[in-house]
Amino acid sequence: APAPAPRVDKVSADNNGPAEQLWLLAASMGGPVAVKEFLDALPVGLPIGFLYAQHIDCSFEKQLPSAVGRHSRWPVRLARHDDFVRTGEVVVVPVNQELNFASGGRMQCMERPWSGSYSPSIEQMMLNLAAEFGRCSGTIVFSGMGEDGSRACAHVAGQGMKIWVQDSQSSTCPSMPDSVRE
Repeated sequence: APAPAPRVDKVSADNNGPAEQLWLLAASMGGPVAVKEFLDALPVGLPIGFLYAQHIDCSFEKQLPSAVGRHSRWPVRLARHDDFVRTGEVVVVPVNQELNFASGGRMQCMERPWSGSYSPSIEQMMLNLAAEFGRCSGTIVFSGMGEDGSRACAHVAGQGMKIWVQDSQSSTCPSMPDSVRE
């Protein structure tokens, strides 16, 4: 008799439809470690998809999915223009192109860079996400320097976005989650 097929722990996002609930994982300094730890502990089967915005040099963008997705049951991939974020997957937000959404939730990798001091701009990503997904969206702010995202909080919360932050004691650099908390 043939040997049974090996068990695969990763969820296949190819079989999942577009996420109806979309959460942004936002991070800067110390973020990859915190986000990986979060994904490793997260159970599969949740009816959500994630975007991952990481302040990082663009030369490391292509390595981010394997670094953060290593040993995770959540597949991590780079954003693709005119595609959806699917239920059960994590999509890395482009560093050099603003990511927005077309009607219906299709990702739009814009032909323009992010505005502001940070790339990707967590603040702009929060605004873009809340504009399309509203009450079906959320943001989790992980370890990082600076205050990216804090100015958008009141506006996106008014659109129904939920906002969570990493605990200061567990953050490598708590200034970003602390500024959002304030």
